[in-house]
Amino acid sequence: MKKLYTVSLALLSLASFGQANRVVLIEEFTGENCPPCAQYNPGFDAIVSANPNTAVMLKHQVPIPSAGPIYLGWTTDSDDRRSYYSVTSAPNGRMDGGQLAPGAGSNNPGSFTQSDLTSRAAVTSSFSMTTSHTLSADLDSIFITVTIQNVDGFTVNSQSAGSLKLHVSVIEEDMQFATAPGTNGETEFYHVNRKMYPSPAGMSIADSWPANGAATTFTYAEELPMHIYNYNEVAVVAYIQEDGDKSVHQASFSPAVPAPTNIPDMTISNATGSSSDLCAGTITPEFEIENISAATATTADVQYRINGGAWVTQAWTGSLSQNQTATVTFPQANLPFATNTIEARVANPNGSRDVNSLNNNIDPFSVNVISPIVNPSPFTGNFENAQSGSVPNNMILNGNTTYNTVIDAAFINGTGQYGGFAASNKSMLFGFFYLQNGEVGELIFPKVDISGEANAKIHFNWAHQSYSGENDKLEILISGDCGVTWTSVWMKSGSDLITTPTPTSTSPFFANDPTDWKASTAYIPASLQNSTELIVKFVGTSDYGNNLFIDDVNIAANKIGVEENTVADAVLFPNPADRSAELSFEAAEAGMVNVTVLDINGRAVSTISKDITAGAQSIQLNVADLPAGVYMVKVQQNENVSTLRLNVTH
Repeated sequence: MKKLYTVSLALLSLASFGQANRVVLIEEFTGENCPPCAQYNPGFDAIVSANPNTAVMLKHQVPIPSAGPIYLGWTTDSDDRRSYYSVTSAPNGRMDGGQLAPGAGSNNPGSFTQSDLTSRAAVTSSFSMTTSHTLSADLDSIFITVTIQNVDGFTVNSQSAGSLKLHVSVIEEDMQFATAPGTNGETEFYHVNRKMYPSPAGMSIADSWPANGAATTFTYAEELPMHIYNYNEVAVVAYIQEDGDKSVHQASFSPAVPAPTNIPDMTISNATGSSSDLCAGTITPEFEIENISAATATTADVQYRINGGAWVTQAWTGSLSQNQTATVTFPQANLPFATNTIEARVANPNGSRDVNSLNNNIDPFSVNVISPIVNPSPFTGNFENAQSGSVPNNMILNGNTTYNTVIDAAFINGTGQYGGFAASNKSMLFGFFYLQNGEVGELIFPKVDISGEANAKIHFNWAHQSYSGENDKLEILISGDCGVTWTSVWMKSGSDLITTPTPTSTSPFFANDPTDWKASTAYIPASLQNSTELIVKFVGTSDYGNNLFIDDVNIAANKIGVEENTVADAVLFPNPADRSAELSFEAAEAGMVNVTVLDINGRAVSTISKDITAGAQSIQLNVADLPAGVYMVKVQQNENVSTLRLNVTH
């Protein structure tokens, strides 16, 4: 989208009855972490941008629902204006200090219409007003001129005496981020307030103005704030507001002017050699800087940091004409065992401000380093000891760590148990319901030595429900060489990935019912059977469908508690059970099946033998007379055996 305003507003013409045409001030309270703001802003911005001669936008970034980096750059003005209007929600707006959308009786930008704006613009003003500005050659200062003339002999009412204020806001017309600075996905922000002069309270002006009197000029020479992103986008919005009823009498706009050409505009890109070796544990940071302005760059500070730590600085010197580049290499650095985030930036070209700081940072990149600890087989990886909302212990999680995370009932304000087959509290979520098409999450397990196992496998439980037929995917890959090469050993997607009795739901899926889950096995090829440092990686790829869960990952010849040849899809429900539990399974062939219930000491407390046919089967287990506690249910048909845990409660 183009800038909201691309032409300056000339001196406002006088109306036939001694009044001036109105320029409407549209204020919005929005936030880079606000999902509804991202939803309504495009349509709202489009209405205002279509009316450059009758409306001017002023946006205040607010910490609703949480603070983003634009807001945190300068909180004072936003907080003051939010308090001035008693704004407690976002998105929220005001039109000339009053209700934003009178037609709908709302302050929500989603309710704002062209008709609302047209009606307000038709109300003439008592003032004509112009604004202009220039920048200093070193980008240190801004010089603003506001000229006001009254056309009809205006006087504020007695209750508002002393409340007429001139407000001046330095804004950035258009902020374009390479990646969203907040969590709502917005990358472009328009007409954002960056500093109000002399303060958010404005400057008092006369209560009474003679009709068609001499124009009054106000001049400002102010220091430009350091938190400006792009000095090429610096513009000014000025307006007259009466504090008594908060009405705005007139507004004007001075569009952005090109920044001085004597200051370099530096960019930076990542030139660090990539390595897929999870065991390396070191990095040699290297970055390429470029001067994209006409002014020659001779000095700059190049910086990088690891995991949000202290910046490491290297002072670069040389000579870069427009579009020339230089490579800056840092000494080798050690990395901790984790998913390490590397940031880098270039600053202080020729010892001054950079014209555009939005191109001064690389997109952060990650370097994974796996723990050197090798776990023996059989290895059990569940999530009961992990903190909900975090990366599992001793594991590496790549991708969105907000929606790919460990969950339990408390974390999602739910009830029940969200582990595999609803038999434990926690599981690992891949939040496809929230992640856009193509977003990938990777969960890498610690090293496991399977050299002593005969025919090791990867056993696991998963649960997935589709939203409406999307192609969400789960894949398991393994490596025996620290991640340099990977072998795919299991993959399901689309309808093959669904485990739930009801295949689709347009509500976010959370697996807290035993019937939501399935068990499966991934087979390790012979070439990797003797691995002394096997690494297993679960990769979830979103098609913007619905959530996926995994739990109870076992790396062993046999699943923990389960013998070699299992009875397919054996499930107990309900579990825990009070009076009875239903055992359901898929019989591979006809014949006799034996079901034995064992107490914690391994003693048989109940036995059922039944002649069955091949296919889906169901057997009722009476547990009403059993003492409360934990039991094992052993299901055997010929060589196929499964052992399930059953909790009995009364």
